[in-house]
Amino acid sequence: DLVISLNKTYYFEELEARLCEHGLHYLGCSVDTLALTDNQLNAKQFMSKHKIPTLDWTHCLNQEDAQIFINKYPNQQEWIVRSTNGNGLINCKTQEETIQTVKAVFDVNILKIMNMS
Repeated sequence: DLVISLNKTYYFEELEARLCEHGLHYLGCSVDTLALTDNQLNAKQFMSKHKIPTLDWTHCLNQEDAQIFINKYPNQQEWIVRSTNGNGLINCKTQEETIQTVKAVFDVNILKIMNMS
């Protein structure tokens, strides 16, 4: 399974701009802090549970889950695709590249499962 999130630059520009409009400074956890954990899914769930600002994300068990999330952001150009266990990180520059990356990841996993049986 995968965790897909928005690119950090987009997130911080948007968050900082909105907070600045209200004279507030952002002191929340950055995406870089998540690198300290081994399991991205646990980190994202922890952040959400405790209302700690983080990039929008989804936990995908299949390509359809990923496509639904990607379609929520038609103008988003940069994406991060990573495994839930922190064993891989892919930066994608376009929505189409993200879709193709997700497809390739799930295709490879399906092939591994088929070879195991």
